[in-house]
Parts: sequence; structure tokens; C-alpha cells
Amino acid sequence: IGLFTLAGILIFITAIFIIGSQRNIFSDTFNIYGTFKNVGGLQIGNNVRFAGINVGTVEGINIVNDTTVKVTMRLKQKMLRYLKTTAVASIGGDGLMGDKLINISPGATEGTQLAEGGEISTVAPVEFDKIINKIAKVADNAEMITASLADIAGQVSSGKGSIGRLIYS
Repeated sequence: IGLFTLAGILIFITAIFIIGSQRNIFSDTFNIYGTFKNVGGLQIGNNVRFAGINVGTVEGINIVNDTTVKVTMRLKQKMLRYLKTTAVASIGGDGLMGDKLINISPGATEGTQLAEGGEISTVAPVEFDKIINKIAKVADNAEMITASLADIAGQVSSGKGSIGRLIYS
């Protein structure tokens, strides 16, 4: 019983350290924020990436007014020197159907360093619903065009119309 208890405690402590390292609980961190018009499904605890590397998590999402949402991000302290005032944050997805995350693109190298608790520039997230709706409309139009072309081809092959008579006579 003692060995099972010891093994359970070790697994529990290991899990705490793994989860803590993913949430930046045991490392030096700093906060920055960005304001978005639409967060598109972003949630507290989602990842923040800088140049494709996980560097932090989303700490808070607060509605400022009817058109603005403030997203607070907790980043590793070592990332502060790489963040310039020209850096831009955007909301993206982790794969095609994955969780939402914040991507921070590095700015110009000659920019000044972003201050702790400072605001980072943001861009609006891509709204996939609108893109899918547009693609559906294009597909509907393509279906109508191909149906019309099939009808024309059928009339030509049966010898109807000027082109049909020209080909078959």
C-alpha cells in the first residue's frame, strides 16, 4: 500500500509541474494586452505564440465596450527583449480545426521595446464563416454554369443550333 501511495504522490507532483510549466506558473512572467473587435472563439488559457514558438498563455478576456474586447496575455520574461512596439498580435487557429491562439509577429528590429503591461498592436482575425459562405456561393454559381454548358453540349451533339448543324453537316 505504501508503494502505491508513494507512486500516486509522485504522479500527482509530476502532473502539477507539467501543468504549471505549460501555464507559466513557475517561471518569471509579464503581462501585455491587445484590443480586438472580435476574439473569434479565443478562451482563457489558450496559447500565445511568438514567431511560431509557444511563449505564454491568454490570461484574461474582458469586454471594454460594445465594439472592443481587451485580451490580456501572460508571457515568459525572457520574451520581453524580443517584443518591440512594432510587433503585431493576431488571432489564429492551431491547425484547421484546432484551438484558437494568439500569434505575435515580430516587428521591425529598430523599434523600441514594448513595456511590461503595455499594449500591443492587433489585427482583426480572419472570419472563416464569411469565407465559407463566399465559397458556397461560388460553388452554386459554378454548378449553374456547368449545367448550362451541359445543356449547350447536349444541343450541339444532337445537331441543334448553328454550331450543331455546322459540325454534323
